[in-house]
Amino acid sequence: LLVQQNPLSEAVERLRPLIEADIHNPTIWQAMAAAMKGSGDQASALNVLFKAHQHWPDDATIKNQLGHLLIENNRPDEAIPVLESAISARSTTGSLIDLATAYVMQQQHESALRLLERAVQRTPASSQAWRGIAYCQLHLDNLPAAEDAARKAMAFDSQHFRSWHILADVLVAEGKIQEALPTIETGLALVQKADNG
Repeated sequence: LLVQQNPLSEAVERLRPLIEADIHNPTIWQAMAAAMKGSGDQASALNVLFKAHQHWPDDATIKNQLGHLLIENNRPDEAIPVLESAISARSTTGSLIDLATAYVMQQQHESALRLLERAVQRTPASSQAWRGIAYCQLHLDNLPAAEDAARKAMAFDSQHFRSWHILADVLVAEGKIQEALPTIETGLALVQKADNG
C-alpha cells in the first residue's frame, strides 16, 4: 500500500534540519511554521512561532504570524498583546484586521472599530475590513453606519457569502425584513456554491 505524503509535511521534514542548523535565520522559522500550519499541525506551528518570537522579539512579521495563528486557535487573550506590539512596529491591513478580530472575540467592539477604520484608510477596497466595521457598528447599535459599511463590503466583494450575511443581519436589526429575505437567499446560495465547488 502506497501512501502519498502531503507536500507540506515533506516541506516540514526538509526544513527541520535547517532550523536546527541555522537558529539565526527567522525566515526559516517562519517557513517551518507556515508548512506545519499548512499540513494541519497547528500546535507545532504555534510552538515554532513562540520559539521564534523568543529569539526575535522585535520581528513584526513573526509577531503578525504568531498573532494570526493564536486567533485561529481561539486564543485572543494571547494574541492581543502580540499583535499590539506588531502594529506599533509596523502595521499592515492584515495585522490591523487580525488585532480587530481578537478584540471582537473579547467583545471590545469600539477598540476593534478603531483598528478597522485604520485598515480601510490604508486599503479602502478591503471588503473584510468593511464587513468588520459593519459587525462592530451593529453590535454598538449604530445601525445606519452598520448598513453603510455592509453595503461598502458588498460593493467590493459581492461574491463572498459573509458580505451578504452581515448585510442581512443589519437589515433584520433595522426591521427591513422584506429587503433582508433576498439578501439571505443570495448569501445561502453562495454558501451552497462554495460547498459544492
